[in-house]
Amino acid sequence: MLVQLEELESQFSQHDEFLDDILSKREELLETFEAHKQSLLDDRQRRSQSLLTAANRLLENLQRRTTRLQSQDELNAFLPLIL
Repeated sequence: MLVQLEELESQFSQHDEFLDDILSKREELLETFEAHKQSLLDDRQRRSQSLLTAANRLLENLQRRTTRLQSQDELNAFLPLIL
């Protein structure tokens, strides 16, 4: 789309009324792309944060469960359950 706008820009560079419209459309398109990019980055950040929270919760539960184990045999019996 940007290439097409650049081609139009070069074709109508001598006509100021068209050139202004083309330049404003180009700016509008760039802003739209930037907003979409930021939206994708925000979504990725939220997913990453959610995964981090889940992993921390999992590790806390694992630590809490392993501290209750009293012997090596209990630990060995528990480990195959989580692996």
